[in-house]
Amino acid sequence: MNATLCYRTCNFHCSLLLASAVFLFFYPVLLIVDFPYLVNTIVFHRSESLTVSPPLSEMAWPDPFRRKNENTRQAWGYTFQWTSCHFTSEQLHPLKYSYDVLAGECLDRLDEISPPQTVELPRNRGRLPPTGQKEVPKRDLYTLLRDHASDDEKLGQLWKEVNTVPDWVNWDQIARGQDVFYRYGGVALTAVGAQRRL
Repeated sequence: MNATLCYRTCNFHCSLLLASAVFLFFYPVLLIVDFPYLVNTIVFHRSESLTVSPPLSEMAWPDPFRRKNENTRQAWGYTFQWTSCHFTSEQLHPLKYSYDVLAGECLDRLDEISPPQTVELPRNRGRLPPTGQKEVPKRDLYTLLRDHASDDEKLGQLWKEVNTVPDWVNWDQIARGQDVFYRYGGVALTAVGAQRRL
């Protein structure tokens, strides 16, 4: 009995070692060679350019457990079940016009205290200052808010909200999340980075 168990365990470990060796050998090859191109040429016998990959419906096996009913929706190549947690377009429309009123009022007050150098949007300006002019230091809204929080009621209210930790924050849960990220974050990010190559 013990010899059989030892033989099976040894076989399992040898198979695992062989699978790991094969993966370690072929993994760099998959990173170097464009995988969608390989799938196109080998599996689908196509010779399109490297930028065109086959649709996911051709590459993936259909899910036999996926249910389709009146709540099934498909958008941008993704199929999902519509639930009561999803918002309709009529419910989402007013949210386009909502914003943080206090922060908007405080930004107006900070603009009065230290006006911006230009009213032009950052995306419309060049990155470098025009020739002959020296670069103007950027205004630091955080420092302005900190320095003037005691002078203005609205600025003080925003400063207090920004620096007050809510009651619902669970520091033990945050510490557990940090431990999980420190332990598995590198592997997970590597896997996600490799997954985008597929």
